[in-house]
Amino acid sequence: MGGVMTFEIKIIPAAIAYFLYLAGTIIFAVSSSLSGQGWLIASLVLALAVITYVSHDFINLSILKDWSVSLTLMDIALGVVVIGLSAVAGFYAARIYAG
Repeated sequence: MGGVMTFEIKIIPAAIAYFLYLAGTIIFAVSSSLSGQGWLIASLVLALAVITYVSHDFINLSILKDWSVSLTLMDIALGVVVIGLSAVAGFYAARIYAG
């Protein structure tokens, strides 16, 4: 698997992956909090999303040649922020839309 990492950013696959990930987070976390199940269930769903994201980064670290610890930590931090902000924004957007 020599030369696995590319320095060319492929925007479309990255956008699709993030869109699907964020859509899943919003659908499961926001819908559970809006349906009256409360913030505890929504927090557990968000925790599962973060765990999934972190495990993906550690898999990258274990199998990709040029994937470093600093890149892993930076990507985890970015992922946690994006997941959290998306869930909060989705929650408030759904509340406004639902009236």
